Amino acid sequence: MTPSGFNPAERIKEISTAYWRSQALFVALRLNVFKEIGDRTVPLQVLCPRLGVTPDALERLLLPLIALGLLRKTEQGYAVPEAFRPCLTSEGEKDLSASIAHMEHLQAKWMRLETSVRTGKPLAPDSDLTDAEIKENTGNFMAAMESLASTVAEELVRRFPLQGNEEILDLGCGPGTYFRKFLQTYPGVQATAVDAEDVIPITRRLAGKQGLLDRVTFIPGDFLELSFKKDHYHPALLSNVIHIYPPEVVLDLLRKVYVLLRPGGTLLINDFFTDETGTHPLWGALFSLNMLLNTEGGRNYRLDQGEAFLKEAGFSGIRAQTLCMDSTLLIGKKSV
Repeated sequence: MTPSGFNPAERIKEISTAYWRSQALFVALRLNVFKEIGDRTVPLQVLCPRLGVTPDALERLLLPLIALGLLRKTEQGYAVPEAFRPCLTSEGEKDLSASIAHMEHLQAKWMRLETSVRTGKPLAPDSDLTDAEIKENTGNFMAAMESLASTVAEELVRRFPLQGNEEILDLGCGPGTYFRKFLQTYPGVQATAVDAEDVIPITRRLAGKQGLLDRVTFIPGDFLELSFKKDHYHPALLSNVIHIYPPEVVLDLLRKVYVLLRPGGTLLINDFFTDETGTHPLWGALFSLNMLLNTEGGRNYRLDQGEAFLKEAGFSGIRAQTLCMDSTLLIGKKSV
């Protein structure tokens, strides 16, 4: 039912100009606006020479950021609201700078969405990138995943307590945000972390910064092809992994994980599942388009599809819990 007073023209204008908002954020980040302000209140005339921009142009950039709530203005100058400072002005684990930069990087592909929709195929990877550029892109992607996952990892670990002597299997671990949060919380827990050969050095470095290296086995390679200990792990983690693959590969992967879990062990799937309509949350619906652009057969799955995958792979006790950041935790248990 259309709500009273709904104006379709206003809604279409809002959607068609949504990129104006994100572009203002991207440029502010590249100019270092937020970190230059930090936890202070800074006048325009002080910001301009530090950022190398003109007063008129900078003010035009800052005004919509104020309207969006990312800045506020007082008689003394411009400030970042306290709630946004950990995300925009710090160098801590909640800093979203890398994630925002990654979203800007994706924008170039989204501008070519029509090609993927017409062909049903992902866009061809950039063939003219040097090895150094590929390595840099991988590092930027891992940094983005780390910043996005940190808040979700805290909630996931809180929702799923361990006894304290388990060995976690984290397949497609990326920067290792999830297994590291478990290891930080439970000093007796160990982990086996698996991802591509160009990713594992990043995972190892981050684990080393937290003093966790002696509790982690790092395995580089394709976890779809590698062999692991059977009847051994609890829990197994698939965090933002299954949306990379088509349904038949997802099912094969879940069957493989079932064999690797110890009797009574649990698989935790953290992903952007949508409802049965495939439209809510909006992020999940849009993310499926992102997978069309970037993967061969990947897609964002509905929650009922995820549950059906688990059931067909032999799991029982299947249940779901809503997490923050449009994420859902889907849980399945291996029989005793």
